[in-house]
Amino acid sequence: ALAEVAVLGRGLGELQALRELTLCFFGCSALSDLDTLGEGAGRLVQLRRLRVTIGCCIAVADVAPLGRGLARLPALQKLALDLHSCTGLTDVTALGQGVGKLQALQEAAIYLNGCSGLQEVRALGESLGQLPLLRKLTLDSRKCASLHDLAIFNAGLGPLESLRDAHLCFHDCRRVADVAAV
Repeated sequence: ALAEVAVLGRGLGELQALRELTLCFFGCSALSDLDTLGEGAGRLVQLRRLRVTIGCCIAVADVAPLGRGLARLPALQKLALDLHSCTGLTDVTALGQGVGKLQALQEAAIYLNGCSGLQEVRALGESLGQLPLLRKLTLDSRKCASLHDLAIFNAGLGPLESLRDAHLCFHDCRRVADVAAV
């Protein structure tokens, strides 16, 4: 299965004129390596809309390749990343850094619900604040049992003058003790 994803990733990079892409790997429990997928998607510089579903892929622990790929998509306007229930995921720093490079981004939906090992979202929060055109944001972090610090979202989202529609869900994040900063 891993070889097939690598072939797909390499093939994606050849579709230079692509404007919209949906990739769904929901429930692919053996999927762990996103290197060629991130690399291939990162070559689609004309891409305006991207939807990636990797939900319930329990072997995925590193989304840095996706972050590096995103950083190379200057025309991207709409992004949906569904990483829900990727229980091996602990850090989205590189993903956040990639999102921060998307200066044309107007809509973002990021689903991290059920990523029970996720501890750090600082880079994601900071990066969202660097997107001058972002007007719609959905961030679902329900049941992220290890997540505890939400203060960065206040600092990160504060400068977003264009933001008109925000849905932030932290339901059942049991380690979150202080929501005053949000």
